[in-house]
Amino acid sequence: MTTDDTAAWIGLDLLGVTFNSVRSPDTLRQPKELLEALLQDGDPTTWLHRKPRHRNWRLTPQTLYDEATRVVRRMHETGIWVQPGIEVPGFIQAPSPPLVVYGWGNRDLLNNRSLGVVGTREPSAMAVARTEKWVSAWVHDGLQIASGGARGIDSVAHRAALRTGGTTVAVLGQNLGPGLNPIRQSWEDPKVSRRFCVLTEYTPWRPSFKGTFVARNRLVAAIGSSVVLMEGRQNSGAIHTLKYAKKMGKTAFVVPTSPENRGGDAALAALLWGLAIPAGTPRQIIDFIHTNQTKMNLSLDHLPQVTIKPPCTPNLKPVADLNQQYVLELLHQHPGGISFEELLDGLSFELPALQGHLTELEFAGRIEQRGALFFEVGTSPEGPPP
Repeated sequence: MTTDDTAAWIGLDLLGVTFNSVRSPDTLRQPKELLEALLQDGDPTTWLHRKPRHRNWRLTPQTLYDEATRVVRRMHETGIWVQPGIEVPGFIQAPSPPLVVYGWGNRDLLNNRSLGVVGTREPSAMAVARTEKWVSAWVHDGLQIASGGARGIDSVAHRAALRTGGTTVAVLGQNLGPGLNPIRQSWEDPKVSRRFCVLTEYTPWRPSFKGTFVARNRLVAAIGSSVVLMEGRQNSGAIHTLKYAKKMGKTAFVVPTSPENRGGDAALAALLWGLAIPAGTPRQIIDFIHTNQTKMNLSLDHLPQVTIKPPCTPNLKPVADLNQQYVLELLHQHPGGISFEELLDGLSFELPALQGHLTELEFAGRIEQRGALFFEVGTSPEGPPP
């Protein structure tokens, strides 16, 4: 990627352009031309579904380019690189794919086959020992470990991968630090700098909030061939990762724990909700990834496959969160669908907070996304969904 292209991607990010806001994803193949068109065209909606609400649109084209160039220079000084979201394998499958991600370390690792490993920030001693043992087995089989870079299971998985001689990718829910300085993780070791990669979609001008740690879980699920929940609570972010994996059509695994282990009730919840299948050994997951076998690979005379279940009646629970009620109310006013940018414009939410509310409502079955538009379940331009 040339310096001009890098500056163009950063310029688009500075303007608040998102992947879903672009009318044609093909235009993202030429970021410099898109940026120039947005700055010179009097009506940016020729290229975007809606003009982002961002103060940087008040800058002159030269001022914006100078700011982007300054950021590029700062990135080079600190070893940061930028990667278009469309060029990271798997990210295009994620809900609201990132326009760009900022990284530190070996970016070539993004092309490797990864296994997502997630779990609680406060694991039991048994979960720590199991994670270290299982990650070692996965690394020896050639798998790369992807996780969220947080303390607990995430850090245990990252360290185990590096200690075993493997590679690992950490997807952060925060920016790399003030002024784009790389964050210093406790598992970092200069001797293994070619074997790890840290990336994030957040920057000093696109800050992170509480909701961004939920949103980043979609990228952990997207970058992995599969996801494994080692141990976690039912209301933890790890459950969100399994939900994202299911939404992307990926198989997830959970490690069953004792019913007395209150810190591991996510496993039972994931099994009851149909988010994952139980895993008893690391070999089971290795075999699955190598063969990529699912029920759809079974012969048509396989009884569980041909059994037809009657359609279930949705049992929607009332939405207790006041902010989510506001989202549903706005969606109800637009039965023909409404874009993310229009939701952002019509509600007084920060971008990450809105992402979190939409995710919760989608997994609760209250809304659905079709293309670039969001709908309240049961409404569409053509009527109720089939």
